[in-house]
Amino acid sequence: DETRVYATGYSNGANLVWELACLLSDRIAAVGAVAGSMWTWTEDLCSPTRPVPVLSFHGTFDFYNPYDGGPPFSLGLIEASEYWARHNGTDATPTITDIPDTAPNDGSTVDQYIWAGGEDCVSVEHYKVDGGGHDWPGSFGNMDIDSNQVIWRFVSRYDLFGLREPC
Repeated sequence: DETRVYATGYSNGANLVWELACLLSDRIAAVGAVAGSMWTWTEDLCSPTRPVPVLSFHGTFDFYNPYDGGPPFSLGLIEASEYWARHNGTDATPTITDIPDTAPNDGSTVDQYIWAGGEDCVSVEHYKVDGGGHDWPGSFGNMDIDSNQVIWRFVSRYDLFGLREPC
């Protein structure tokens, strides 16, 4: 189904996912980025032709891709999410939910940010892993969430025309 092509990636692969959302929005239905942010030059070149559902996971102690960005190279994760929230016409202020700390020994907790109500019922979601590193939550690092499951639940709700179910 060419209307349901998704992209996900980790680290540099996640950086690429942000570019795919920008430059191939006519082909990519939704994206999920883990431990990577949007490059500043990607933002400069970004020209999506439709709202793109974007999901991201990122640790606040990520040494390789700093959570707050690394000017002049990358945007911070909230800044990148806000870019997509504006583009998608979502609520300007996210709903923030603390995820239960079911694995207290992993040294991290998770906050979920959701910018909802976008055009074509598109949303932007971000999982901030407080105390997390350059990790793939659920596989290594934070174990309070399973990013594999969260990514599939998120992206599979969308096609190129937006949310596949009623808003």
